[in-house]
Amino acid sequence: MVTMLSTPFASFAQEDAPRDWCSDVEGVQLDIPGGYHRNEDGTCDAINLDGMPTQQIVDVCPNLSGDQEVVPAGHILVDNTNCMPDICPNLPGAQAKMPNNYYEGDGGECFLNLDIRFNTLDGIKLTTPKASGKYVYDACPNVWGIQGGVPAGYTKDVLTNRCTKKPVVDMCKNLKGNQLTVPKNHIRYEDGSCYNKSSDQKPAVKAVDRCSNIEGAQATIPEDHYQRDGATECIAR
Repeated sequence: MVTMLSTPFASFAQEDAPRDWCSDVEGVQLDIPGGYHRNEDGTCDAINLDGMPTQQIVDVCPNLSGDQEVVPAGHILVDNTNCMPDICPNLPGAQAKMPNNYYEGDGGECFLNLDIRFNTLDGIKLTTPKASGKYVYDACPNVWGIQGGVPAGYTKDVLTNRCTKKPVVDMCKNLKGNQLTVPKNHIRYEDGSCYNKSSDQKPAVKAVDRCSNIEGAQATIPEDHYQRDGATECIAR
């Protein structure tokens, strides 16, 4: 009587299957590839010339030069592929420049025009002064109302879209109105007051005199003169 040995076919298949020395490397590695080191768990790490594992390069912004491990400040990651400039982190999408009718707040956020935000139905379409529903341009969105241009007495920062009042210049604080220059036949004194040369009302302070070599008190250097640094004399041009 012949006795048959029972051996599963699967065992032969397992023995015949080639061994993969690097389970995490694409394809079957019959040997440990050059430039790799095999770990105890069967995975392989690339090594440098010193035999040390190389550090994996992380670049979250492939569209920018160099390797960016994190999204740079002032940028936003778009579609998980590109990092785009964004000056309005509180608005959806990447804003490369200040949107029309928006201005930069003190904290770096971008805000919609004051009048549009608080006096419209949806906060986007302008409903005043007439219900046209059309978007209008506002030169100074941080100032109440719709400004077709920068108002007189204001200056605008084009990067932030903010309009601020120009500093008031008044050469003679005791005279009515703002005096951009010292009025004719007047003398300006150190306390900021101006009096007519013939007036008996004069403060108990010295008159401001920028040109010690010119007769009379010169509150400012005359247009046809100049002055060297540290000098008190004014020289004709």
